[in-house]
Amino acid sequence: MAEKAAWDFAKVEGLDVVVVNPGTVMGPVIPPRLNASMLMLVRLLQGCTETYDNFFMGSVHFKDVALAHILVYENKSATGRHLCVEAISHYGDFVAKVAELYPEYSVPK
Repeated sequence: MAEKAAWDFAKVEGLDVVVVNPGTVMGPVIPPRLNASMLMLVRLLQGCTETYDNFFMGSVHFKDVALAHILVYENKSATGRHLCVEAISHYGDFVAKVAELYPEYSVPK
């Protein structure tokens, strides 16, 4: 909704808008509240057993998202919408990697 509002506002005001849409963002949590990406990871670490058949996710490191914003800001010819994703993986592969990285937690297998 925020992106649509930005596009609508830009159209009325004659402004250029460039959007970076990241996938599931991974990395340190800076804000005091968890975002949707980190909530998924926390739920796994807490032992959440929800499954998602045929669910693929795009993940990206927070530093790559920051760099993408800088690149579109500094590039005068940048226009439109840009996806920012480092890798696409099946949710089951993501869960397995989390279990490998954090063996001290009861991540579902």
